[in-house]
Amino acid sequence: MITHSVYIIQRDANDLDFDISQTISTDGSNPTALLAGDFNRDGTQDLIALDLNGADFFYGLGWGKFIWLGPIENISGQLSIAAADFNGDGILDLATWGANNSIIFWKGNGDTTFTQVSQYSSASPTPPALVVADFNEDGYPDLAVSSSGPQVLLSDGAGTFQFQVSSPVPDTSEEYYVGGIAAGDFDGDGHQDIAFSVPTNMDTPGTVVAVRGNGKGAFGQPTTVATGINPTGMASGDWNGDGFGDMAVGNESGTVEIFTSKVTTASTASLGKVSIPGGGTHDLLASYASNATMAGSKSGKIALAGTPIKTSAALTFEPATPVIKGTTLKFTAVVSPEKTSKEKATGSVKFLDGGTLLGTVTLSNDEAIFSTSTMAVGTHKITAVYSGDTNFVTSTSAVSMVTVDP
Repeated sequence: MITHSVYIIQRDANDLDFDISQTISTDGSNPTALLAGDFNRDGTQDLIALDLNGADFFYGLGWGKFIWLGPIENISGQLSIAAADFNGDGILDLATWGANNSIIFWKGNGDTTFTQVSQYSSASPTPPALVVADFNEDGYPDLAVSSSGPQVLLSDGAGTFQFQVSSPVPDTSEEYYVGGIAAGDFDGDGHQDIAFSVPTNMDTPGTVVAVRGNGKGAFGQPTTVATGINPTGMASGDWNGDGFGDMAVGNESGTVEIFTSKVTTASTASLGKVSIPGGGTHDLLASYASNATMAGSKSGKIALAGTPIKTSAALTFEPATPVIKGTTLKFTAVVSPEKTSKEKATGSVKFLDGGTLLGTVTLSNDEAIFSTSTMAVGTHKITAVYSGDTNFVTSTSAVSMVTVDP
């Protein structure tokens, strides 16, 4: 009897070397797919090896070793496999595609057995790949199949599914078929998209087709990218760490091509009710500092007219009145801007006795001082009037009453 083997390969500590830690013989025929998961809920990863004759269960011991428990009952003739908790019971279930052109869903029993619960016809010219993602964002894992389409099955969370209309795809005549399939947010809009490889023939390049998901289980028109000869297997991930889904594609020519998303995103930062203190015209620009994946940049300049700053004037004097005629009175005006500004108020302050000008003093460090000893006998209404300048608005102090006795 010919036996076939599954090799368990472990990484050496602190490097990227690997060693074969275990070789397990099975009585299966040419294992074509391997699937990892904690199928019996014991906290360790198990393995399922799939071949045309059946599926073998490998019980994980938790330290890199496995025990072959033999074939899984009832599963045979299946060529593709995926796992997820399709019915929401906390146990991993299986989805398989077989030679009978059907997708079969198997309920996980939480041990090493599975029970068929539903079957859906899905013709495909080659064994399709399966990928699991939540395409309609209802919290339940759905399934995409790389058959002629590909096809999407939406889960109701209870173990049953509904076919969606196949996604747009180029010519699917005799020489064309869908190979690998992958899911990811390739356009950065927060919804799961689908990408699939479309070989032409063995001698010419193929294509990868990506279709945008709308978050409701439907997909838009395709974007096509040229690949190497006969592209088949696919995988998705964020290869360059920019937060957007990328793709890897294996080709018949023995190459693996990495496709990174060319997502163009625009983010808006706004600052409302902007006013620049002071007069004149100012050049305004926006500056983006950068992050881990985006370089910094600056906008062009725009002209913004400044808004002169309001001021308030306060007047004090000494000595206190009443005073005897001939006494020298010292008046001090202080001009205070309502907003902080790097500019200093300039201009002058007029000291008025009612409507009569007593004197004009140039403002210095927000202050103007005027002294006089010639005020006549009587009561005087004294105010200080700041003239204002390019950046600051004029203002007038409150009235100060000054009494001069004979």
